[in-house]
Parts: sequence; C-alpha cells; structure tokens
Amino acid sequence: MKQSFTRILNYLGLTIAFTAFMVIMVQVQYETSFCSNYKDAERTYRVERGYPIDDEHTDMYFCWFSRPMLEKIKDAPEVQRYVRFMGSSVASATLRDIENTTYSAARATGMMYANSATLEMMNVEMVCGSYDELASVPGVVISEPIAEKMFGKDSPLGKNICISQWYSTDTLTIRGVFKPIKKNGLLSMDIAATYFDINQHNNQSTIFCVTLHEGVTAEEACASMQKLVDEYIESERDVDGSIKIRLTPIEDVHFLEDVGYDFVEKSSIGTLIALITVALIIILVAMVNFWNIAFASVPSRIKSINTRKVLGASREELIGGQILEVVVMALCAFVTSLLLLFVLRDTAIGDLVSEDINPLLHLDLVAYTAIGVIVLGALAG
Repeated sequence: MKQSFTRILNYLGLTIAFTAFMVIMVQVQYETSFCSNYKDAERTYRVERGYPIDDEHTDMYFCWFSRPMLEKIKDAPEVQRYVRFMGSSVASATLRDIENTTYSAARATGMMYANSATLEMMNVEMVCGSYDELASVPGVVISEPIAEKMFGKDSPLGKNICISQWYSTDTLTIRGVFKPIKKNGLLSMDIAATYFDINQHNNQSTIFCVTLHEGVTAEEACASMQKLVDEYIESERDVDGSIKIRLTPIEDVHFLEDVGYDFVEKSSIGTLIALITVALIIILVAMVNFWNIAFASVPSRIKSINTRKVLGASREELIGGQILEVVVMALCAFVTSLLLLFVLRDTAIGDLVSEDINPLLHLDLVAYTAIGVIVLGALAG
C-alpha cells in the first residue's frame, strides 16, 4: 500500500513538472524560431537606417525607407535578391463582398502591400489561386479563415471585395487564398494586396529586406549600401543630413530595442534566458523530489530485493529492473503530460503562450524531451 502511494506521488509530480516544462519550451521554441520558415532566412537581412549623433553613436534606427532610396541601394553587388513591402501586423480592415451580401463582412487584422517576391520569401502556402498575379495586375490574396467567413464553401477567386481602412477604401479582385501565416515572422496578416509605388523622397513607408549571395558577410553588404546611400544623399537636394545603414538578420529583428515605429512583435533575450532557466529548474526540482521519495522507500523494498536475490537474481538484473521501472514511470508521466496539454490548450494557461501548445504541432520538441526523459529516468533509476 505504501509503495503504491509512493508511485502515485512520483507519477503526479513528474506529470505536473513535464507539463510545465513543455508549456514553457513551446514559448521558447516560438521565440527562437522567428522567421525560421522564410526562404534563405540565414542569409536574409532587414535594412535599417539611423541618424548618427556623432561618428560612434546613433540616436535611433528606423525600418522604413522611401522608394527612391531603395532604388539606389538595391544595386549593391552583394545583394542576390530583395523584397519591399508596406504594412503592419496591427493594421485592421473591413472586407465586404460587393457582389453578394449573403455572407457577413469580415474583420481582418494585419495587412500587407507586397508583390509576389515578398510572399515567396515568406513561404506563403496557397490553398487556391496564386500570388504571382500580384506582380502584374492589381489584386489581393486573403487568408483561409477570412475566405471561409466571407464566402463559405464558394470559391472566392475572381470575386471583387471592398477593403475599408481608416484612411482609404479600395475595391480589389481576389487572386488567391493562403493558409494562416505564423505569428513569429516579420508580418502576421490576413490580407496581401498589390504593392503600389510612392515615388517620393519624403514618403518613408516601405520596408526593405535583402538576401545576400552565399559567402558574403553583412558587413561587406552594409559598406556597399552605405556608399550608395551617401551618393544618393549628395545627389538629392531635398534630402538633408547623414544616414547610417544597418543590416539585421531577420531571425533577430524581434530582439531589437532601438528601432522606432517597428511593427514586429518584440521579445527579450533576458526573458528567453529566464524561461529556459525556469524550465530546467522545474525539471531539476521534480527529479530531486523523485529521488528523495525513492530513497525514502528503500527500507520498505529491502525485503523484496532480498527475496529476488535469494531466488537467483543477479546484481545487474536488480539494477536493470529498477532502471526500467523508473524509465517506464517517467515515460508514462510524460505521455500523460502531453494529453494534459491537449486539455489546457483552450484554457487560460494556453493563452499565456504565443503559440498553440498542441503537442502534435511540436513533434520535434516532443521527441527531444522524450529522449531527455529516458536519460533522466535512467539516471534516477
């Protein structure tokens, strides 16, 4: 009876610890996989401009550029390809089908003005239609949830919709429908419309990203762009002051704290380290607690161990049996924690995490954690 109670206590403690660990690590994975699904993410940078206070210090950086300046710096020899877009993850718009009022209007959050190259860089997955047409004709592609809300099971392709924002109202033709985009990227959006050019020096509204040739460093590309920007400033009378160019890996832009009016969801390296530390402490405390309870139960198990020795069990068999028992218990507790994640995903605990805690969406994390559980279980045994 006492041994059964001890096993239950250990099982519950490990289950709670593994559940807490997985919830935290899902958030850590979310923070560390920013833009990781983008095409050539390791060689892609966001271009930023700053206004130097002196030769060594810059007051603030911005990620917005004018179209004429971009036309100048995109010709840097280190650049393999570039994309430009306008938009914001917090921008909202109301969409209405102007040809049919059967379905209700949809409220969309996140809007981008871009061409097909930008959506290709973001690895946007299409459900139907194509974003390639945005390069040649005005149009819009919308997310799958918006399409279902507006048109139900009917095909939205070729339909004209009215997009109302606080500053404008546009009527565009739907060219395609894309699957929901992950939030941990440069832009989380429901709508992507054709990019339109504003060829004015004083209109700083375009975000600019470049993918460098293999083997080229960001420092080399930055130096080339800086030279082109200096030439641009010198040639344009209506551009005042000096501008300092900086390239930031797109996988790190959410950690920046010195960029003004940045639309990217921000994070903190300090917070990330704290989360990892807390997750490891939870596992460590759970294992120490497991060991303490196991050691406390040793006197009650001596009789059983001696009986098995009398019956011919070797030292290796006794140790192996103990290790197997602990590993099986730890794995069972881990499986239970995964089932618990399914239950918690739609609760307040699930809302604390930026990503869905459904373990089926994080199979790599589940696999790595399972390996760790087996190793820790063997050590505890």
